[in-house]
Amino acid sequence: MLEDSKEALLAMATTEFRKEISGLIRSRAPLIYLVSTEEKRIIDYFNHYAKVSGYRVQVWDCYNGLIDIISEERCGILNGDVSDPVIVLDFIIKEAIEQFEMPEDEHQSNRGNVYILLDFHRFLAPGCTPEIERRLRTLARMDSSTVVIMVGPSYETTAALDKDVRVLDFPLPNSNELKIAMYTAITAAFGENSPVQQKAEANEQAIINAITGLTLSEVCAAYGKSLVMHSEIHIPSLLKEKQEVIRKTGILEYIEPKLTMDDIGGLSTLTDWLKDMKALLHPDAQSYGLPIAKGVLLCGIPGTGKSLAAKAAANLFQIPLLRLDFGALFGAYVGQSEAKARDVIAISEKIAPCVLFVDEIDKGLAGHQSSGKSDSGTTARVISTFLTWMQEKQKAVFLMCTANDQSSIPTEFLRAGRFDEVFFVDLPSKIERLQIVQKILSRKMRDPKDFDITEIVLRSEGYTGAEIEKAIDMALRRGFSDNKRPIKTEDVMYALGKFKPLSIVRPEAIEAMQVWASQRCIKANTPDPVAGLAGGNKKIDLRTEV
Repeated sequence: MLEDSKEALLAMATTEFRKEISGLIRSRAPLIYLVSTEEKRIIDYFNHYAKVSGYRVQVWDCYNGLIDIISEERCGILNGDVSDPVIVLDFIIKEAIEQFEMPEDEHQSNRGNVYILLDFHRFLAPGCTPEIERRLRTLARMDSSTVVIMVGPSYETTAALDKDVRVLDFPLPNSNELKIAMYTAITAAFGENSPVQQKAEANEQAIINAITGLTLSEVCAAYGKSLVMHSEIHIPSLLKEKQEVIRKTGILEYIEPKLTMDDIGGLSTLTDWLKDMKALLHPDAQSYGLPIAKGVLLCGIPGTGKSLAAKAAANLFQIPLLRLDFGALFGAYVGQSEAKARDVIAISEKIAPCVLFVDEIDKGLAGHQSSGKSDSGTTARVISTFLTWMQEKQKAVFLMCTANDQSSIPTEFLRAGRFDEVFFVDLPSKIERLQIVQKILSRKMRDPKDFDITEIVLRSEGYTGAEIEKAIDMALRRGFSDNKRPIKTEDVMYALGKFKPLSIVRPEAIEAMQVWASQRCIKANTPDPVAGLAGGNKKIDLRTEV
């Protein structure tokens, strides 16, 4: 039984947490606060801990009173109302005194007492009475081997107690716990060695990635729902459960990554780089010696596919995509913006591995230089929070930021170590416009073979992908108005001539971007083939290659 508990303990939580909580208990830290909503997992953890460590562990809640965690028997020593926090604290203090005065030979059989107080967060700030506060401070001053661990969904206490309480986050289920829960659910539904189990084993890592970030009760419910509805562990349904959790936060938006790399026209340099980066998100990458993937900044001309690339990357990586509106971080009250920034980071790391997508970050960062005068430094502090996290993060949160105006981006964001790479997305080349036209027409349920793609490509010189799509939409409206007739090449050519692209409307701005990027960024675009030989025996002519 002891060996089983040792193995179970090693399989739960994280190594860092196990070392931290064990160190605090052994060093006689009197008051500990565990932040978590997973009471059952905490009880399971300390049940094994009690069997392995030699500590006597008791659990209290305001319904059952005080119960021994191993025998599950109520401690009949308590008199009066079992829900009264003052009574339980008086009992713990009395036990602590007796423990301190215990003969040395009895200490060997009981290293100390650990009390898990499940409902005690309700009796701390703002509802902490002087009677409760004084008893907790008394425990904090006592020289005994008694440790009180309070459990609650968030930490809050009085100023008098704040320095006496050590706060730890009880980690979410690790990959081992998620695997055990998955195979337990499959075996219960379909028996051992079923085709469902074999399929799950083949997709094990993708499943674990999809479910990571949920509590164990949420995980078990998601597995059960998936098995009932799909007769398998269905990854999209798992991601929907995660979507519900993210939606409740009100800060981040979960986006189902439907776009793939095949939906992007061109940008081969960027897409090839993203395919290489996928390896860094594998759980074995760090043990091999690879660094944790940080992310990428995509600067460039509006409408050139930066946001599309971010969404397609999440699909390529097979991980969730979270979108953050950077401007929504800023609240009306003092400290609210900084708290929101920390919440975003915490949620992203709980969901990891994931892609955190910040679109048009330059708009959110605008005004950072005058932050001290205009908003008492709020913007600067929020930016500082993110910069520190970007530099030091240890979770697989792949940050993808897009920007249209590089001048609004602080220099600190661009320095080495914040991102893995900075790309510039320029106006599409001929070969990219060819691919863009083909993909847009196919997406609009039109056969590209019915059009003179070469003419459209040549006519759309200087147009972005978004502007080309606008022209095709205008052609479709023209055909729809004309008795819903099929559109032709002439309709697209006509639409292209009806408006000026950004490269003509604001040539100076685009040229300034191109000059800035030439020495600072990697160009993301697919270059046009060089006229001449390709592969040693074929001449390339874009006018005929469609």
